[in-house]
Amino acid sequence: MQQGMHAAGNMLGEDRDYDVVPYFFSDLADWASLEYVGPAYEWDEEIWRGDADAGEFSVWYLKDGAVAGALSVERPEDLAEARRLLADGVDVSAAVAQIADAGSDLSEIA
Repeated sequence: MQQGMHAAGNMLGEDRDYDVVPYFFSDLADWASLEYVGPAYEWDEEIWRGDADAGEFSVWYLKDGAVAGALSVERPEDLAEARRLLADGVDVSAAVAQIADAGSDLSEIA
């Protein structure tokens, strides 16, 4: 458990950990929509998905085989899957090629 995320449920009379995946977004005028999930304080691998030159890509930050964070530019579907995999703590080390393939179905990674 990360620091600062313990027992936030007490406000509602529940004793459970605060488990929201951090998220932010920014629309850069008419140029691009940028979104990010995860704390990704550190990572040991980056996976690029999509076409950076075309302005539609995502960068996945992995730590010990799990998603630590993801940055998406004009690929919200990638971000939704990254958020799911991060929240579930899924080991994606065997799916690196699938994540890198912009045409693959990320919902198949479990």
